[in-house]
Amino acid sequence: MDNIEMILTGLIEPHPDNPRKDLGDLKELTESIRQNGIYQNLTVVPRRVPMVGDDKMLIPGQIQRCSNPAEKERMQEAFNAGLKVIGYTVIIGHRRLAAAKEANLKKVPCAVVEMAPQKQIETMILENMQRADLTVYEQVKGFQLLLDLGDSIEGIAQKTGFSEKTIKRRTEIARLDPDKLERVMKGRGKQLTLEEFDKLAGIKDLETRNKLLEEIGTRNFDYVVAAAKAAEKTKEMIPAVQEWIKNFPGKKEKVSESEAWGYDLLTLYPGVEIKKWKTEKDKADAALKKLRDGETLFYTITTGGYLKLLKKREIVKPKKKSAAEIKKEKEMNEAWDYLIAQSRLSYELRKKFIKEIEITKSNYDKVIEGFMLLLIAREGGYGELDFNRMLALVGVDNEKSRGATYDKKAVDIIKNLDVTKHRIIKELPQFIWSCFDDGPGLIHDGANVWRGQWPEYDEQRPDIWALYKWLEGLGYQISEVERGLIEGTDVNYHLGDAKKEAAE
Repeated sequence: MDNIEMILTGLIEPHPDNPRKDLGDLKELTESIRQNGIYQNLTVVPRRVPMVGDDKMLIPGQIQRCSNPAEKERMQEAFNAGLKVIGYTVIIGHRRLAAAKEANLKKVPCAVVEMAPQKQIETMILENMQRADLTVYEQVKGFQLLLDLGDSIEGIAQKTGFSEKTIKRRTEIARLDPDKLERVMKGRGKQLTLEEFDKLAGIKDLETRNKLLEEIGTRNFDYVVAAAKAAEKTKEMIPAVQEWIKNFPGKKEKVSESEAWGYDLLTLYPGVEIKKWKTEKDKADAALKKLRDGETLFYTITTGGYLKLLKKREIVKPKKKSAAEIKKEKEMNEAWDYLIAQSRLSYELRKKFIKEIEITKSNYDKVIEGFMLLLIAREGGYGELDFNRMLALVGVDNEKSRGATYDKKAVDIIKNLDVTKHRIIKELPQFIWSCFDDGPGLIHDGANVWRGQWPEYDEQRPDIWALYKWLEGLGYQISEVERGLIEGTDVNYHLGDAKKEAAE
C-alpha cells in the first residue's frame, strides 16, 4: 500500500489529459473541506525534469535532510537517474484538489505512485467513466486518448465495461471538428446529448456531419438530419439504378429534369424512389411493360431523388415555345418539385415521431386533445378513417381485408382485437393520427398538381393546422422548412408574385 504524504497544494497540478474537463459546482465540497479537511487522499505522480547547474550539488543535501523515508527513496532514485522532482500531477482527486485550493489549504494528503502515461489515462477514465455527470464528449476524449496510446477497442471494452459497439459509436464523435463542436457547445451553454451525437453519427459523410453541427439544438435539427440521410441513401443506390438502366435491352435515352415534363410518366408521380431501390425495383420493372416493342425508354434522375421512367407523349406537336416560356416552365416545375419533396420528407418525420410516442400521465391530456382539434377541423366528422393503418396496429393482415367494405373492415378490427394482448390506450396516438389521414401528399400531393401555374399557398387547410397544433403540443419540433410550408412563408409560394412584379 502506498504511503500517504502531506504535499503542498502549490506543487500539485491537474492532469492535462484528464477526461473530465468540467469539474462542476465546487461550492459544497469547498465548504466541507474548509470545515473538516480532506478525508480521502489524492493519488498523484511525480513530475521530473533533467538536473542542470547546481542541482547535482544541492540535491544530495536535500535528500539527507528529508525525513520522509518514501520521499527520500524517490529523491535518491531520481538523482541516480539524473532527474529532479519539481512537483506532482493528480491522477485521482481533481475535484478535491480544486476545492482544497479554493479553501486555501496549504497541504493535502496524497498517495504518490509511479505510473506510465497510458496507465495514468486508463486510471482516470476508469475512475470517472461511471460518473453520471461526465459528459459524452469528455467520455469520447478519454476513449480516443486510450486508442491514440495504442489500446484496442476490445481492450478498452474489457477495462471499462462498455460494449465494443458503444465504444465505436463514441469514437465516431471524436472525428467531428473539435473547434466547431466547442463553438456550438458554448453557443448553447450546455453539453450535447448522446442522442444528438447518435443522430449525427447516422450520417456517413464527415463533412456533412460537421456542417450540420450548427443545427444541433434548433428545431431544424431532425429535419436536416433526415434530409441528409435520405440524400446519402439516394447517392448510395444510384450505381444500382444506373446498372439497371444499362441492362435495359431496348433503346434508351436520358433527358434533363426540365425536359421530362414533355413526356408521359410510366409510373405514378413522382417516380421510383431511388433510396428505396431494393424494394422499388419491382415497380420499375413493371413500368417497362407499358412500353411497346421498339419504343424508346426515356429517363431522368431528379434532384429530389427519384428515377422518372418516360415515353414519348402521343399528342399533336405543339407550337415552339420561346426561351422565356421554357425558362418559366422549368422554374415552375422546380418550385413544385421542391414543395412536393419537402412535403414527403416532413411526413416521414411526423410518422417517426408518432411511432415513438409513449402514453404517460403527463402527456395523456395532450394526446386526447388531438380528437378535439380533429373535430374542429372537420366540423364534427371524422371523415374516412385509415382502416389499413388501424388493422396493422392490432395485428390484422391487411391483405385479407383488401377490397372489403368500410363496415367489414371495422368488424375485422373489433373481432380480431385480443384485449388480453393489446392495450388500446397504447395505440391511441397512432389511432388519432390515422384519423387525420396523414400521408406524403398531405401538404402537397404530386399526383394532383397542375404544372401550368406557380405554386400558391392555400390557407384554408384546417386539417393541416390541427395536425401540427396537436403534434407541437406533444413535443414535436416543427422545422423552419415545415413552418414555411404550413404558414405560407416559403419562398416558392411567392415566386409567381415576384415574376409578376418584375414584369410590371
